[in-house]
Amino acid sequence: MAAIPAPYQEQVSMGLPAEVKAEDITIIAGLNFEKGRIALKTENYTENEAVKALMKKQLEAFGKANNTFVKYFPASTLMFVNLGIKGEGLYNLLSENKEFRNTVSISKAEEVKALFASFNGDISAGLINVTMGKDPAFVAYADVKNGNALKALYDNKKAQNLKKGEDIVQLGENEYVYKSRAMNIFFGLKDKQMYATNDELLYKNIDKAADKSIKDVAYASDMKGKNFFFVV
Repeated sequence: MAAIPAPYQEQVSMGLPAEVKAEDITIIAGLNFEKGRIALKTENYTENEAVKALMKKQLEAFGKANNTFVKYFPASTLMFVNLGIKGEGLYNLLSENKEFRNTVSISKAEEVKALFASFNGDISAGLINVTMGKDPAFVAYADVKNGNALKALYDNKKAQNLKKGEDIVQLGENEYVYKSRAMNIFFGLKDKQMYATNDELLYKNIDKAADKSIKDVAYASDMKGKNFFFVV
């Protein structure tokens, strides 16, 4: 990183603790052009103890994904991301970021911490389709310990500074919709699985397995044992 011009180093270091210096990090990388794909592998190396401590916290924030939700995403999904999250570890990592601390006020800190702490396991999100007539349709799922964070969001909606034309409406037990002039986002909790989507048809088919899903596609085997997987 010492070879990168200072303005770019500053961007890389944005929000990091002062003792974490970008110039103390070396990134070893290999780029291979293989049949049908481009493979990039990277590894970080450092002697800076503060950087080592930050990397350890990053590891504590993520775990191996169990691929819990892949069966819900059709094989035709245009963009898909899958990762394993340890919510408390992720919050502890973010709490050391200056921008995050400046954005989250002291009064909201415990609510945000409770929200992150509720995540425990897989988070998966996909761009399902794109049409000319409406916004691109997406759906997301997350393993959570409970639905307390969603209930608190609804109960305290007056404190969320919603703008004119915006509202959060309860549709049923642990089922909500955020309404605005631009779009509706359906979200809720089902069997300790949180979901969100901007498509009413996808909402009506939440937690129903796709006829041919991502678990049936060729790259599914590449996801096993990964903390993070992203495909377009």
